[in-house]
Amino acid sequence: MAPRRNSDRSKKDKTEGWVVGKNISDGSGGSIGEDDLNFFASYLGVDETDTAWNQVARGDINYNGVIDAYDLMYVAAQLGENPLESTGKSVKGSIDIRPDKQHVKKGEKVDVAVIGSDLQDINAFGLEMLLPTNAFKVEKMSPGDATKDMVNYAKVNGSKASAKRFMLVFSNKGAQPTLDGKQTLATITLVAKEDADFATEITRSLLVNTDFETIDDIGDVLEPETASIAQLQSLVEHLKENGEITNASAAQQLQTHLRAVAHYKDQDQTEKAVKHLRGFNVLLKQQVEKKHISEEAYNTLKENTDRLLEKWQ
Repeated sequence: MAPRRNSDRSKKDKTEGWVVGKNISDGSGGSIGEDDLNFFASYLGVDETDTAWNQVARGDINYNGVIDAYDLMYVAAQLGENPLESTGKSVKGSIDIRPDKQHVKKGEKVDVAVIGSDLQDINAFGLEMLLPTNAFKVEKMSPGDATKDMVNYAKVNGSKASAKRFMLVFSNKGAQPTLDGKQTLATITLVAKEDADFATEITRSLLVNTDFETIDDIGDVLEPETASIAQLQSLVEHLKENGEITNASAAQQLQTHLRAVAHYKDQDQTEKAVKHLRGFNVLLKQQVEKKHISEEAYNTLKENTDRLLEKWQ
């Protein structure tokens, strides 16, 4: 099924009784200001089911029943050094999520990658997922390399005891490079409050281009990779915490090397990713010979690295 697109921009010029900029901003005469951005960030993810909806409904610029990436982008696009201008390109792409593990014990962390695929001219995006309240809490949300210069916000909403709605939103501020191709857009780090399986669903998704065209198709919750860079990174951190990597500088070098591998893989440059992953094995050998990591840590990391190399080659 083809993605659904919406390019109706009339709402922001016909909102009755409320003008973005005039009532809540630091701008004068109705001009957009930073306070407008803060306003939308404060009510991010609030929808028609929330008690606060009547207070913010007039800020639902695209009439979709929630304060989301579209609303935030409308303000952010008019800030920055230069205002946003349309590129004339159509909106394309999708957003999926992938946890780095399926089963977690109490206190363990799970990193959930937010993955954009086949993106074109994406100036803002948002994602909402449902989290079981008794199973997980959000520790942090980290931008990806491609999104580190965008304004970003994350917020938990909802009053149900069994689950909460977690929403994240990214937007360029003014005129900035758009997102294209395949990118790891962000990583959400969750902490397990009890032994649990990672079980969640994407409840909202939105891609917005420079002409305010949108795609709101819901993406997939992907299975963890059998071997992944994220798992290797988590393993290095785990081995360091358990004293199997005794040299802090060695741990940092290993993580830096893995970030380079992840960068090439995210850019679909598999040949370069494989080359750097082989280099990671060389680095492991050097570290164990210097006794910066234990034999057990070396064997564990090399075994997982070899599995990943086999998968990619």
